[in-house]
Amino acid sequence: MKKDLQLLAQAMLNEIEGAEFYRLAAAKAPNEESKVSLHELAEEEMRHFGYLKSLADKMANNETLTLEEVNEEDSPGIFDWGKTTGFDLELGVSIYSVAMQMELKSMNYYLEAQRKAEDENIKKLMGLLADWEKEHYNQFEKVYESYRNQWWGDMGFAPF
Repeated sequence: MKKDLQLLAQAMLNEIEGAEFYRLAAAKAPNEESKVSLHELAEEEMRHFGYLKSLADKMANNETLTLEEVNEEDSPGIFDWGKTTGFDLELGVSIYSVAMQMELKSMNYYLEAQRKAEDENIKKLMGLLADWEKEHYNQFEKVYESYRNQWWGDMGFAPF
């Protein structure tokens, strides 16, 4: 149980870090669509934090853990990230590059935590969270590639 509590504690910190990054990124977002989507991601990360905290509290009180509260509505949505050009384009490339790295780090953490977890419900939860982080990564990768290609075009590079 102690190991699972430690895994949940780190998972909660990962979600807080993600939410804070998305809030900061939204403040500098290259367009309104990205700003709204980044705020939605921050809120999603905070919902994940709240859920993980409730599980950790139950576990600390020796209550039975269930994953019934997690549902498909909490899974990552598909966002319209919009388009941008010029200076904002460089910022967009940077934001999504860092976001991809954060999601990849979180996904890898959840996969490792799934392997280490003792409670079967924690194992399932970590697998689900890894899947969600992968979905975020895949979304960010598409936006990053689009912005990168736009930037290459603006710079006169055309390797694509």
